[in-house]
Amino acid sequence: VQGDSVIPPAKLAEQLTLKTGDIFNYALVQKDGQMLSGHQKTFGYAFATVSNESKPSDDGKTVDWVFHVQKGKKVYFGTIRMVGAETTRDKVIRRELRFAEGELYDESKIEGSKARVQRLGFFEKVDIKTRPTGHPQVVDVDVEVKERTTGTFQVGAGFSTLDNFITTAQIAKDNFLGRGQRLSLQASISSIRTMFQGSFFEPYFLDTNVTFAIELYNFQQIYSDFSRNSLGGNLSWGYRFTNELLADLTYNLERVDTQIGGLSGRTQVPIASLFNSGRTSSTRFTLTYDSRNDRFQASNGWFASATAEFASSYLMSENEFNRYSFRLRRYFPLPLNGVLKFNLVGGVITAPEGRRVPLFERFFMGGIFDVRGFQRNTLGPNIGVPNSSDPGSTLSPFNIGGNKQLYLNNELEVPIVQAPVNLRGLLFFDIGNAFGEGQSITLDQMRMSVGWGVRWMSPVGPLRFEWGIPLKPKPGEDPLVFAFTIGNSF
Repeated sequence: VQGDSVIPPAKLAEQLTLKTGDIFNYALVQKDGQMLSGHQKTFGYAFATVSNESKPSDDGKTVDWVFHVQKGKKVYFGTIRMVGAETTRDKVIRRELRFAEGELYDESKIEGSKARVQRLGFFEKVDIKTRPTGHPQVVDVDVEVKERTTGTFQVGAGFSTLDNFITTAQIAKDNFLGRGQRLSLQASISSIRTMFQGSFFEPYFLDTNVTFAIELYNFQQIYSDFSRNSLGGNLSWGYRFTNELLADLTYNLERVDTQIGGLSGRTQVPIASLFNSGRTSSTRFTLTYDSRNDRFQASNGWFASATAEFASSYLMSENEFNRYSFRLRRYFPLPLNGVLKFNLVGGVITAPEGRRVPLFERFFMGGIFDVRGFQRNTLGPNIGVPNSSDPGSTLSPFNIGGNKQLYLNNELEVPIVQAPVNLRGLLFFDIGNAFGEGQSITLDQMRMSVGWGVRWMSPVGPLRFEWGIPLKPKPGEDPLVFAFTIGNSF
C-alpha cells in the first residue's frame, strides 16, 4: 500500500485480504480497495480514491500488486434533506442520524444512520445518498425512505387452535401522526380469553432520550384448571443511554381474581390455598439491549433484556412475589433472504417466607408461544387431585405451574414467496420446561420437540401455522400438535 493515506500504509497492508502466496483473486482486490478508501472516508476524505498497479514476474506465474491511495481534501456535510416521507415528520428521521450539517464527513456514520432509521420499522426501504454542491469540500445528503403501512383498523372474526372462535376489533398505529409514537386500542373475545386494552408509547418524551408509556387493560384468561381475571394498568418511564441500550421503570397496579374451574370444568379441587385473589402493586425494572436491523422482521442483530419485578406489602400489594427473568435473541442472515434465529428465555419467581407464589403468577409452558409440539400449558409441575369430593374418587393431574422456567427456540426461516405475498416457511427445534419449588433445572427434565410451519404477513396481520412433534412423548400426549394464531414470533 502506497500513497498519502491518513492511516500509515504499513498498518493498512496488515488488513488486506489479498495475501502473499495465495492464488490471485480479483474479488479480493475489489474488497481491499473498498476497505482502503473506507478508512479515508471515515476521517472526512469523502472523495478518496484507490488505484491498482500490477507488476508480473518474468515467468508470468506471480504478480506484485500495489494499491495507490489518494485521500484528497477533507469534506463536510452540507444540507440534509428527508425525501419520500409523506406522513413521517422530519424530526423522527433526523434524530436517528449520527451526523449533522456542518460536521466532518464520515462514511461510517452514514451507514450507522441508515441502520438506525431502518430499525424504526416505519420504512420498507432506506437509502442515504450524497450530492455534490457548488463547493468542492461540501456535500449535501438526501435521506430517501419508502414508508410502509404502520396502521391497522381491523374488525373481524376468525378461528384459532388456541382460542377456537374469536372476534376482534383493533385500531393500532406504530407511527402515530407521523411522530414515531405508538397508539393501540384493542378488544378480543374468544372461548378462552377476553381482552380490552389501550396503550400509548412515546420513544422521545419532549424530544429527549426519556421514554414514556401507559397501558390500561381488562383481561380474562381461562387456563386448564382455573381462570384469571385482571383489571389494571401500568405507567413506565425509561431512559435511552444509546440507541441500543434502554432502561425503564414500570409501576403496575391491578386487581386479580382467580376461580377454580377452567377448561377442565373441575370446580371441587382441594387446593384452595393456591387460589389467591386481591390487589397486585409492583415495580418492575428492565434493562434492554437491541441491535436488530428491523424491530418487526429482524434478520440480523441481538436482542437482550433482564427484568426484576417486586410486588411488596410496602407498595400495598396483597399478592407478594419477586420475579426475575431474562430474554436473549440472536439473528443470523443467510443466503436467499433466509434467517437463523435463537430465542433463550429464563425466569424465577419467589414469595416471602411463609407465603406461596400466587397461582396466576407462576410459569405455565407448552404451546405455540414457548415449547411447540405440546398442548397449551401442559408442561411443568402437576399434582394429583380427586375428580370429585368422593374420598374414593380417582386422581387426575392438576397443573400448578412452576416457579422457574427455561426454554430455547431454534428456527430456520426461509422465504417461499417474496413480497408482496410475503410467505415464509420454517423448521424449528424447541427445548424447555417449567420447574417447581425444590426442583433443579436439569437437562434430563427438559422437553424437546421438532417441527415445521408457514408464516404469512397477511393484510390482517402476521399469521402463524405450525406443526410440532414431541420427542420422547409421555403417555397421553399427542404425537403431532398443530397450532394457528395471529401475531409475530420472536
